[in-house]
Amino acid sequence: MGLVGLVGSLAFVMFLAVVLGILGFLAAIGLTVFAAAALLAAAGFPMGAPAAAFVAAAGICAVVRGPLRYGEQLCNHYLAFKVLADVRDKVFARLRVLAPAKLEGRDKGDLVSLITSDVELLEVFFAHTLSPVAIAAVVSAAMVAFIASLSPMLGVFAACAYLTVGAAIPFAASKAAGGLGRKVRDGMGCLNSFVLES
Repeated sequence: MGLVGLVGSLAFVMFLAVVLGILGFLAAIGLTVFAAAALLAAAGFPMGAPAAAFVAAAGICAVVRGPLRYGEQLCNHYLAFKVLADVRDKVFARLRVLAPAKLEGRDKGDLVSLITSDVELLEVFFAHTLSPVAIAAVVSAAMVAFIASLSPMLGVFAACAYLTVGAAIPFAASKAAGGLGRKVRDGMGCLNSFVLES
């Protein structure tokens, strides 16, 4: 939540990315749903509309999917790189206050890691994690509602599947690998210190 606070005045860009992402995924899902409905309607099943209407709806979904996905990625990366520029500015401002005494210490490698790779890792969060999590939550809820409208039991099954794949498994994997990330980070700091001092 602390990282989300860095979005600040770019909240509208993040909101736009989420909206475009939701519409894009619904278009991708609608493509297969409307195609299946067209096949069923052509086979004589009562679908409430002629097969041509479903084919047209599938075609619209296919056409809009690309621009919606592109717009989502454009907003995500615009947000990410603007936030990274702001974070780097804050890091360098803090380093200017600390220099030169702090830079003479044994943790110069940690500072180099902070300036380079650590800040760069935030790009993954802002461009590929923040809005996708919101998109996944909304689209999953919409799909559970849609599936439940067809069959309540299948809706419950879908909700359990989404929670397992989207929450339980990532949480368990994160817990299992929790200490490894810190070890890698400390190792990179030592390596950077060694390179600088050599």
